Amino acid sequence: MIAALDGPLQSGDLTMPPISIRWAIRLRQTSALPHFESLFRKAILSISAVDVHTQRRFHFADDALACILGRLATRRLFVEGGVAWNDVPSRILRDARGKPRDARQEIKFNISHQGDLVVLAATTEVTVCDIGVDVMRTDQDKEEAATRILRLKNAFTEYERETMLTKEKERERWNSFYRHWCLKEAVLKSTGKGISEDLSKLEFHLREEVQPEGVVFSTEYFQDGVIQSHFLFEESSIGADHVVAVGKIVNHAGDTSPITPLPHFKLVDLPFLLEPSLNQCEDINDADEFDLFMAKPWK
Repeated sequence: MIAALDGPLQSGDLTMPPISIRWAIRLRQTSALPHFESLFRKAILSISAVDVHTQRRFHFADDALACILGRLATRRLFVEGGVAWNDVPSRILRDARGKPRDARQEIKFNISHQGDLVVLAATTEVTVCDIGVDVMRTDQDKEEAATRILRLKNAFTEYERETMLTKEKERERWNSFYRHWCLKEAVLKSTGKGISEDLSKLEFHLREEVQPEGVVFSTEYFQDGVIQSHFLFEESSIGADHVVAVGKIVNHAGDTSPITPLPHFKLVDLPFLLEPSLNQCEDINDADEFDLFMAKPWK
C-alpha cells in the first residue's frame, strides 16, 4: 500500500512514550538456541501470512531467518511504543519509494541485515525526519582491499579512494572501505532512494577511528561538494566482526551534540522479540514451515 506522508511531527504531537532503540540479533546464535524449533514455529505464527510466504521464497536459511527476525523486531519495536502486536501492520505503510514507515510518523525506523546480523535503529525524536541503518561483516575478505576499492572505484570519490588506499595496514584499508560503504547505504536508506542514487556523489570525511565500545559522531557528509549538515551519523562496531552506521536526517542543521547515553547497539534474542507476540497465522502449518527452513542451505 502506498501512502503520501506529510512533513515531520512537531514538538507536542507525539502520542507515545519517547524511544531511541538500537537492536542487533545474531543469526547463528538464534539457530543454535535451545528449543529453536518451538521458537521458530512460534515466530512463524506471530507474523503475517504475507511475511511467511516472503521468507519461504529465500534460497538461503540466513536470508529467510533474517526476514523473520526483521518482521518480529519491527513488531516488538512498535509494542515498545505502546502499539498492540495485532495492530502493528495497520501502522506500517510504504511511501512512494517503497520504504516502510509509521503511518502516524511517530516512530522513524529502519532495518538492515548482512553477514551474521540483523540490526534495527529507531527513534521518536521530533527533530529527526528519517533514519537509515546499514551493517557490514568485516571478516569475510576474499581479495585485497585495494583490489576491491579500485574495482568499485565508481562508487567512491577521489578523496574517499585516497582516504582508504593510504591506510598503512591491510586491515585498516578494509575497515575504512566498510565504513564508507555503510555510510553511503545509511544515507540511501534514510532517504529511501536506494541504489538509484549515484554513490560517487556522496562523499564522507572520516574524522576519527571507530573504537571498540565507542560511537563516532564526527563524520561529515558532502554531496556534489556541498556539506549536508542536516545529516547526523552514528558509527560503531558490533563485536569484532561487524561495523554499523546510522544516518539521521534532522530538521535543524548543525547540532552535533553527543547523545547521552551513547546509542550502543544492544544484542537481543528471539525470545525477547517474541515476548509480546500473538498468533497471526492460524492457517499456516508451522511444522511444515520449520521443515522447509531446515532444508535450506546456509551461506
